[in-house]
Amino acid sequence: MRTIDTTDNSKLSFGYWLLFGYWFLAIGILSGCGPKDTLEEAQGDIRRSEVYYQRAASRYQEAIKSGKNLDRLYLELGRLYFKRGEFPQAAQALQKSSLPQAKKIMAIAHYRQGDFTDALEAFNQLKNPDEESFYYQGLTYEKLNLFDQALKIYRQIKGKEFSPQAAQRLRKIEKYAQGVFIKDVDPRASGIIASAPAQDDYPQAGALILSCDEKIEVTPLDT
Repeated sequence: MRTIDTTDNSKLSFGYWLLFGYWFLAIGILSGCGPKDTLEEAQGDIRRSEVYYQRAASRYQEAIKSGKNLDRLYLELGRLYFKRGEFPQAAQALQKSSLPQAKKIMAIAHYRQGDFTDALEAFNQLKNPDEESFYYQGLTYEKLNLFDQALKIYRQIKGKEFSPQAAQRLRKIEKYAQGVFIKDVDPRASGIIASAPAQDDYPQAGALILSCDEKIEVTPLDT
């Protein structure tokens, strides 16, 4: 009498080997196709995001045609353009909204697209600017070579979110301002400063020109 059923054990052993074979085959296939599949999925996500972006923009534009709640709709449309990096379209839409948040984002959009005089004018018209607005306004002053005004703006920033960046900009300006001559200021920028509120805080004292070519790191907008 057999104490061990060798027939059943052989079938069981063959089943294990077959299972392991399938497992190794699956690992090989997945390891070979994984990066390609990931790339295709990422490209698919990009295509879908473009579709969703265009769809959202179209829906905002259709809603605007109704003539209702325009301030909010133009704000959201401008915010959508801004987050997409479409700064000219963002500024154009935000200009049509009277909401304070729209005016702030519009000013930053002007800065981001390189329209520094328009950005300065928009910042000076903000009713209750927050520290993010002050920071971008300081960067705008720097771009216009108005470093004395930039220093005053940066010194007003005390919050933990933007004070480290402001302190860094202060050190940069003060370092390179030593021994540098006063230069002429763009006439339009001078006019904007002269007509801005609290004119005594922004005297037309000229501007210090930085003698370095540096990159400015700007934190992403969180609105």
